[in-house]
Amino acid sequence: MYILCLIFIANTVNLKEKIIVLHIINVSFFPVIFFTAFAPTFVKEPLAEIIYGVVGGNITYPCNPEAAPTPTYTWLKNNVELGLNPGDTTSRVRMLQNGNLLILNINPGDVAYYTCRVENQLGRVSSTGQLQIAGED
Repeated sequence: MYILCLIFIANTVNLKEKIIVLHIINVSFFPVIFFTAFAPTFVKEPLAEIIYGVVGGNITYPCNPEAAPTPTYTWLKNNVELGLNPGDTTSRVRMLQNGNLLILNINPGDVAYYTCRVENQLGRVSSTGQLQIAGED
């Protein structure tokens, strides 16, 4: 038999994220089950401010937010949604299954600001960086 012991919802001031903790105790054996959910954040690992590529080369722009549950990813180029589908292997500009952005055969038209926007049931956050061609400033 399980008993719901505590539901705790907090709004942390510094990170501006919601945290939900669910504690369930099995009254027979007293194991404790913890479930933690929180809004996405880029506090620990924002996008690199500048990433360099070479014309004709490939780059992967990592997007590694912390979030629970796992967020959905949306990539924007100069504030316009790219409309990418995770795991698509047919486009030159792709969103990988893990949410990272892959650009194949880089050309000067790819130089832009890229934003990774992530969202789950508890919030939405974004991080922006710039792709530049190596040797050009």
